Amino acid sequence: MIDRLLKIQKLNLASKISKESVFNSTLPIKLKVLAKKAGMKYLLEVGARTLETKSHRELEVGGKYFAMMKTGRAGNIILSSLAPEPKLNKTPLWLDFDQSKELLSKNTFKEIGEFASEQLTKSSTKEEFLQWAFLLSGLQKGVLSLNIKDGDKEHYTQVKKQKTNLEFYALFPNLGVLRGRISRDILEIEVMYPTVAKFLNENLNDLEWRGEIKISIASEIQPLFCMQEQLLNLSI
Repeated sequence: MIDRLLKIQKLNLASKISKESVFNSTLPIKLKVLAKKAGMKYLLEVGARTLETKSHRELEVGGKYFAMMKTGRAGNIILSSLAPEPKLNKTPLWLDFDQSKELLSKNTFKEIGEFASEQLTKSSTKEEFLQWAFLLSGLQKGVLSLNIKDGDKEHYTQVKKQKTNLEFYALFPNLGVLRGRISRDILEIEVMYPTVAKFLNENLNDLEWRGEIKISIASEIQPLFCMQEQLLNLSI
């Protein structure tokens, strides 16, 4: 099941995504609002580029969003299907692809829990303390939160291992938010955009999955764990 999850994550780095024009992408684009100008115009940061466009929706300066983007006939940039990037708790755990595969293959997260407890006591700043506290609180509920790096790409992932299945939540720069469940015979994935569902369906062979696959579209996709909803209890 772990291999299947990591194959989904590999799709985010597929050449079909990276070679596509950012201004006519069929997949969501991640952007940051740098400034608001007159006439509902905004200055946006998209990857390494800065551009100006109009939005009929009020955007938060400094906010990050997913959106569909294309170039209009007049050469203007058109945004649609804007969705705020989820404001997730930060996790201090950063692993590369091979390290994450090794960690997620373990039966329990006991070792990482012990390591997190030790790091919590050594925290020298409030932010560092809160990040380790969040990681520990999630582990109490069986949820591991980590950042996975692959080359110059990175994404946020939450994993919850059950006896017969594995639940996951992931935030990808090119696919948006995904949540799903992997069992022995069924792979279920929820996505935010129809074009992402289409992309996944077109690349099912890359997942090497022989069982049933269900891909659905959801207007709201919640993380597996959020510390604001929990009482902070550090015993683990």
